[in-house]
Amino acid sequence: MIFNKLPEKIFAPIDTNKFLNRTMEIISSFNINHRLMIKAFAINNKNSFEENLDNIKVYFENDTEFIFEFDNKNRLINDKGKM
Repeated sequence: MIFNKLPEKIFAPIDTNKFLNRTMEIISSFNINHRLMIKAFAINNKNSFEENLDNIKVYFENDTEFIFEFDNKNRLINDKGKM
């Protein structure tokens, strides 16, 4: 699908609060792999991140970071960090 003449702000990175809200909204609305969605969302949002066996740590502006923890089926079981 091709989009023409969309405002640049549509593609601008979002802050921590919006990232968390949208993440929870998406994973509660759709049957998806939580780990892959969060990783893809971080990439699309231009956030750096570290991925380990049971978590993904996403870095935001102003030295903010959030850790998303997963079970063995890649379902989100916990998130922690400062907003």
